[in-house]
Amino acid sequence: MAVGLHTITPEKLGTLFADTQPPQRRLAWALYRKLGKQWIESSLETYRTEGNVAVRAHKSVVEALMQKLSSLPHDLFPASDYTFVDSITQNVCQGITCLIDISGLRSDDQNRIVCLVASTVAEHYKRLWEENYEEWQKLPTLLMTLGETHEFLDPNKPRTIFSDIALTYRKYRVGLNAITPRPSRINFDVFAELWTKVIMKTELRKDRAYLTENTPYLGYSDTEIKMLDVGEALLISEPKIRFAAPIKVAHYPEYLETRGKADYGLQESGKLSDLDKHLKQLSAQKSVSLQ
Repeated sequence: MAVGLHTITPEKLGTLFADTQPPQRRLAWALYRKLGKQWIESSLETYRTEGNVAVRAHKSVVEALMQKLSSLPHDLFPASDYTFVDSITQNVCQGITCLIDISGLRSDDQNRIVCLVASTVAEHYKRLWEENYEEWQKLPTLLMTLGETHEFLDPNKPRTIFSDIALTYRKYRVGLNAITPRPSRINFDVFAELWTKVIMKTELRKDRAYLTENTPYLGYSDTEIKMLDVGEALLISEPKIRFAAPIKVAHYPEYLETRGKADYGLQESGKLSDLDKHLKQLSAQKSVSLQ
């Protein structure tokens, strides 16, 4: 997983840093026009050595922008033209489900990667709808499943791309599947656009009150939600289902057993032991060449 600095244009700053202000965006565009795709690394190098950047700007604006750019970790954001987001976009357009594991990243980097991927793919759908409608019609309908959604849709935090996806991207056939244990922390306008809800047990009264007060057909279901057992849920899907339908949610490993093994026509992955041996050989060759 890597996002090359050369693939990051100033228009993506707001995605990576939700608190980016207009003066910082203007400075970023000025640097991009002067330095090209290497604007980030060149600006940071000049700032470290000379205390300024290649264009004139207010000192506080320069410091704020450089602080943001310098916070991008080198292993995740190397100085290259490669970005794994392109592969994600290509696979999604071919109907391939993509699962992005961000568990090993810092919280800030998790948010950046998730927002960058979602923004890039959603904007690709939007751009095709606007510029090449026939090609857009060939795209599969896209559902983005987002865990811990309240971290991205909290009304007390800066707005993210997921608010736009829930509110306006339905016409581009891009939808949001929001998963959260804290529904009361989801922006109300976004919550109102989530028409299909699978509601499982929640202990917090604040969350139950938010669900029952803002979801049709749940006006007197506070106690019922509290008493749901493991795997039990209530399904509300407007406008097709005009009542809270009780459902049973299957445990995914058990579902896979009943489904059987699927053949996706993919090449077999190499053994971890072979991959580890190959990496050690490469490391040894590199060490010898350096000597």
